[in-house]
Amino acid sequence: MSSTYQLICTIISFILNSFLVWLILTRSPQQTGKYKWLMLYTTCFEIFWGAFDLPAEIIAHSVGCAFIVFRINDVDSLLSSNTSSWVVLVYTAIFGASMALFASHFIYRYGSIDSNFGEKYTSEWKFGVLFFIPVITGIWWATVVRVWFWPNQDMDDYTRELIMEKVGVGIQNISYIGAKFYNKD
Repeated sequence: MSSTYQLICTIISFILNSFLVWLILTRSPQQTGKYKWLMLYTTCFEIFWGAFDLPAEIIAHSVGCAFIVFRINDVDSLLSSNTSSWVVLVYTAIFGASMALFASHFIYRYGSIDSNFGEKYTSEWKFGVLFFIPVITGIWWATVVRVWFWPNQDMDDYTRELIMEKVGVGIQNISYIGAKFYNKD
C-alpha cells in the first residue's frame, strides 16, 4: 500500500515539476532575472530526489527516544547490505542538501529586498555560490551521518525489538543510520 502511494506521489511530483520547468523556461517574465536559474535548479533537484527516492525505498521512523532512517534488504534485492547502507547515506545527504537549497533561496530573496545585502552577497559571481551551498552541505551532512550516525552495537540493541515490532523485520535485514537521543535509564 505505501509503495503504491509513494509511486503515485512520485508520478504526480514528476509531472508537476516537469510542468514547472516548462513554465520557468518559457513563461518567466524578464524581471525574474537570475532568480529564474535558481528556481530551475530547485525544480530539477526535486525531480532528481523523487527519481532517487522511489527505488531507494527509504523509511524514516522515530522509535522511542531514537530516530532511524533505513531500507529493508530483501533476500532477492539487487543491492548488497553494504551497498544498501550507502543508498541510505546518499538519501540523507540529499535531504541535507534540500534544506540548504531552501536557505539559498531565502538568501537570494532577502538580497532582492535588501539591496545592500544583495549587492554584497548575491551579486555577480557570488550568485553562483548559491548553487554550490546545497552540494557542499550535502557532502558535509553525509560526512556527519557517516561518522556519527552509522550503525553501531548500541543502536542495534536499542532498535532490534522496536523494528521487529513496528516493521516485522529483523535488524540484520535492514541497512540504517540513526541516533539515540537519550537513554531511558
